[in-house]
Amino acid sequence: MAITFSANHFASEAEARQEIEQAGLWPLKKAIPPTQNETHWHAYDAHVYILDGELHLTDAATGQTYTCPQGSKIVVPARELHSETHDGYTGLIGMSVDPAQLSQPTLRRPEELNTPNP
Repeated sequence: MAITFSANHFASEAEARQEIEQAGLWPLKKAIPPTQNETHWHAYDAHVYILDGELHLTDAATGQTYTCPQGSKIVVPARELHSETHDGYTGLIGMSVDPAQLSQPTLRRPEELNTPNP
């Protein structure tokens, strides 16, 4: 599966939360401090709803960078290589695993991608 992006996908936090719950995902609201990270992947699916601010996400497979302002939804499937840069944003993230059960670190290096069950 590939990374997908939808601009103007939702109008309110309640609408985003309802979509997350209907998809059977775990919601996590988080204020993310300014970041510029290297290419990485996660061991879980993430549906990211931008509540405030703007995220720039680059899909390593295609080289495409998505500019994701408030109201955008980005779906990053597990094990998809990507990088992010932003000046800080608040997101509601629908996760395929319970955030309380996540192993650390959650950002995995590309060379770990072929490791079973990281």
